[in-house]
Amino acid sequence: MDRNKREEIKKQLAEEGFRLKEIREISKGRNSNVYKLQDAYGAQYLYKKYAKPNERDMRNRLETEKNFLDYCKIIGLSNVPTVEIYNKYDNWIIMSWLNGRHIDYLCDRDISQIVNFISRLNNRRYKSYAKKIELASEAIVSHQSLVRDILRKKMLLQKTKAGNKLRDEIKKWVEENLVPSIDNELSLFAKRIEDKAHWQIHSHQLVVSPSDVGIHNTIRSDDNRLLFFDFEYAGKDDMSKQVCDWIEQPEYQFTLKQSGEFIESLIQLELTHDSWIDRLKDIRVLVRLKWCLIMLRSYREDQETLADFEKVKSYYNKTDRR
Repeated sequence: MDRNKREEIKKQLAEEGFRLKEIREISKGRNSNVYKLQDAYGAQYLYKKYAKPNERDMRNRLETEKNFLDYCKIIGLSNVPTVEIYNKYDNWIIMSWLNGRHIDYLCDRDISQIVNFISRLNNRRYKSYAKKIELASEAIVSHQSLVRDILRKKMLLQKTKAGNKLRDEIKKWVEENLVPSIDNELSLFAKRIEDKAHWQIHSHQLVVSPSDVGIHNTIRSDDNRLLFFDFEYAGKDDMSKQVCDWIEQPEYQFTLKQSGEFIESLIQLELTHDSWIDRLKDIRVLVRLKWCLIMLRSYREDQETLADFEKVKSYYNKTDRR
C-alpha cells in the first residue's frame, strides 16, 4: 500500500479521534477504494473512499450507501454493516467489519435467506422511512427507461474504435452478434408492450433494492448466514429489475430451480402489485444483453483482455434469446 495514502488516511481518522493501529488495502477500483482497519483496541472496521460525483457519473455514492445502511439499521437488519463515522467533504465512510468467507455459489437453502432480506427491506411497517430512499442506479420506472439505457450503452460501445487484433475481434463480434441480438430483442419488446397496461408503474409500487447484488457482494458467516455489503447503487426500483439483478448476475446466475423458487416466494409475499411478474417476462432477456454491454466496459476503456472477452461470450451464449 502506498505510504502517502496510508498517512493520509491516518491523518483523516486522527482528526475524528480514531486511533489507528493497522491498515490494509482490500480493493481498488474506479468507483471506490476499500481498506481494512484495526484500531488501538483491536476492533476491526472497513474504510471506504468514494470517487466524487462528476459529469459522467453524478451519483453520490457515499450518500447512497449511508442512507441505505441507516435505513437497514432502523428496520433492525443485522446482516449488513453499520455506519460508524463518515466525512461527506472528503467522501469517506467507516463501517463495521463483517466476518465471513467469500462464496463461489449459492445453495438452494440460501434462496430463502435472500428472499427474507428483500422482505425485511420492504416491510410495510417501515414504509414512511422507505419513502426517503431515492431511486436505485439505472432503476426501471417505465419501459422507456430500460430502452434508453440500453441504447445509450450500445451507442457508446459502437463508437469504440478497434486498434489491435483483440480489439478487432471484439468489434467484429459486437457488430455480428451482440448488436443484432439487442436490436431483435428490442423489436420483440416493443411488440410485447403494445398493450402497456402492466407497464403503468406508480411510485408506490417501487421496492427497496440493494441493486448491485450477487456472490461478489455476499459472504457467509460461521453460522451459515448470508451477509450483504456494497450498496453504492441501492435505492427504489421495480421488483422485476430487482429479481433480474439477483438471478441474472454474470458472476453467478441462479439455477432454474433457484430462479423458480425465488420468483414464486416473492410472488407469495405480495410486497407490491403483481404486475411486476409480466414485466419480468418482458425484460429478462434484455437485462442479460444489457449485462453484456456492461461487461464490455473494459473494451470501451481500452483495458480489454482476452479473459474478459471470453467471459462476455460465455455469458452471452447462455442467454436464451426467444
